Amino acid sequence: MYLGALLSALVGMQLPGDRALLVKESLSFKPQVRAGDTVTLTAAIAHKSEATRILDLAVTVEANGEQVAEGEVQLQVRI
Repeated sequence: MYLGALLSALVGMQLPGDRALLVKESLSFKPQVRAGDTVTLTAAIAHKSEATRILDLAVTVEANGEQVAEGEVQLQVRI
């Protein structure tokens, strides 16, 4: 749940700011993340639609250098 919250915060506060609306989030988890682990979340734009203002992001989550989750996020940029 915590990793999903980090992803939501990334979309809502960082990409592209407070004008992003999280539409869909899908994560596949691998090993557990434990308290004290250093977590790195990486997102790259996989697809962009100018007409609908939708961005699809490919997401990778690492803890202490080991991949612990991957997935995709869809967000809409509001005007």
